[in-house]
Amino acid sequence: MSQAICSRIANLFLLLLLEISLPSFLWAGNEEIDYVSPSSEDQGVSPEFLASYLDLWVVVENYDKELHVLDRGLNVFVSLSLENIGEVVDLKTANGSIIVVNTDGSEFDITPSAFAPRGSSGEAVQSEIQPVESRVGFVYEEDGTLSVSVSNEALLGLRGVAESQNLSSLEFSLEPISSGDSELVDWRPLNRLETGEVILLWTERQRAGGFEFARFFVGRFGSDGLEAGFEVPAWESENVGSVPVAVSSTGNAKFLMIDRGINLVTMTFQPVGAFLTAAQSEDRLNEILDGYFGDIQGSAVPEIAKPPLPKTTRVQMLVTAEKYLKNITFLSSRNLGLSLDFGCRGESRHLRPRKLENAVGGSVIGGVPYAWGKYDSISGYREKVASGSLAGDICTNFRYGELNGGGTCSGNCVIKESAGVDCSGFVTRVWGIGSQKYGTSTLSQISSKLESKSELRPGDILLKAGSHVYIFLAVGKDKPIRFQVIDASVSKGGVAQRVLRETNLAGYLPYRYDAVQE
Repeated sequence: MSQAICSRIANLFLLLLLEISLPSFLWAGNEEIDYVSPSSEDQGVSPEFLASYLDLWVVVENYDKELHVLDRGLNVFVSLSLENIGEVVDLKTANGSIIVVNTDGSEFDITPSAFAPRGSSGEAVQSEIQPVESRVGFVYEEDGTLSVSVSNEALLGLRGVAESQNLSSLEFSLEPISSGDSELVDWRPLNRLETGEVILLWTERQRAGGFEFARFFVGRFGSDGLEAGFEVPAWESENVGSVPVAVSSTGNAKFLMIDRGINLVTMTFQPVGAFLTAAQSEDRLNEILDGYFGDIQGSAVPEIAKPPLPKTTRVQMLVTAEKYLKNITFLSSRNLGLSLDFGCRGESRHLRPRKLENAVGGSVIGGVPYAWGKYDSISGYREKVASGSLAGDICTNFRYGELNGGGTCSGNCVIKESAGVDCSGFVTRVWGIGSQKYGTSTLSQISSKLESKSELRPGDILLKAGSHVYIFLAVGKDKPIRFQVIDASVSKGGVAQRVLRETNLAGYLPYRYDAVQE
């Protein structure tokens, strides 16, 4: 094997070492914001980030590159199209502007005047914003606890000028609150209240009933540590920066729920005793297990005659994955098909991946594009493109129903004219299988579930049956835990390598291909 190939394989192992029942709630919705919900093999297209600003709520929709501001009644106050949005990881304020922070470290400003309500001069919004200093330190200790230090200058959140700055420094520790076998795997500060308490969001990995799963909590911490909290419903998102929960500086908490419109659920802080009792109850644990794994929990694994599987090695898996990742496609006008705005309706059901939105004949793209229901080999994909097949297709079965008022299209929306791979088709090919395509609901038939994500090795998968699948590459040594994966997705428009947090993998189980040669 050449030195160049060995080097490329090695690069795939490198990590970007980056750093349900609800409590009593009320909810209201706004269906004016256009989006497609994540479902089936159609992830990452929902609003991803929620923050509070004065009496308003800021919602970032990564896929459509839009930022929406909602008032108390969840009416659309203003919507902005922001082409510079990548994968948003934070919103902060400085020098009188709101700053959007992407996962790649890039930032761009939104001036307060942009938050003027529709049809107004902008005078209705208080535009002066205090600079925010985020001075919160975290140390993960050997005993599994998290030591937290908060400077008296740590303000956090998006804050208006009327809010107090008479704050004290805080020091406290956090340990897992889930019952039984659990550990802290991720955390971040959300805000600081006017009265000085700090709001934290954290993730715990719990093992129970033969399964491993993530749980999400928000806590209010003062000088004596944890004072109150609530459990956050599991959410589904591919973006590493997704934070669908926000708490204003006055303690008003909201959860971003996706249901054909923007729904903000009002979450209630429970006193620490009631909070811990609810989090550790047997009923709550059973509810979580049933929600994540109800279809397979307690059911006997059927004895099926597994088909003869081609043997492969982990090196071969990674070499194949890299070929899909780095493939170069020279497009002709025939490869582009129907426009993005008019596809996926009726029988004209091709929908171009977003990465091809501005492509024309003669454009060049990197990576094999996403194509619903497809599992083309590299050579097969190239031949189809050369013969004029459509490059990619994100008109998934679920998306067709969203855009056409329900129902499904003939052939489960799989059209023979497209070329590419979907998430499970990509895994099928990386595992060296060319005889048939396995879906997210059938990949478990040719693989074995691992006891824990800590057992994952390069080429194994993280699978959510009926939804999505990632190929695992590596994991960071330190906490907060970061997973490096590669997958084919709608949100990326095709095969892409990315870094995920535990929050992105709620309900995903680790599996290993049965014919891998160690």
